Amino acid sequence: MSGYTHVTIDMRPDRQAHVQVSVYPQQGAVVQYYPGEQASPFLAIDHGDAHVWFGLPKEITGGTVAAVRELAAAAGALLADCERLYAAQSKDKAGQVEAA
Repeated sequence: MSGYTHVTIDMRPDRQAHVQVSVYPQQGAVVQYYPGEQASPFLAIDHGDAHVWFGLPKEITGGTVAAVRELAAAAGALLADCERLYAAQSKDKAGQVEAA
């Protein structure tokens, strides 16, 4: 299955708007970090025509640091699961080729 990006915008009368961006990357996704030499460092994800940025506000608080730590921890956990699933799928495919 190839990657894709899905954006949902839910707007209803008398309710707060809700925007959801789901990114299921493939090899063509570009992830870049623009470091602190910038006025405000940020992480950019480009996937097809979707562009998502995670930046820092001008005033950094303890809450900002906590949120970025959570983002980094979640990204590390996602990478670990991705590597585990890739290894399992590669092993399954190799077994299917041997059986054929």
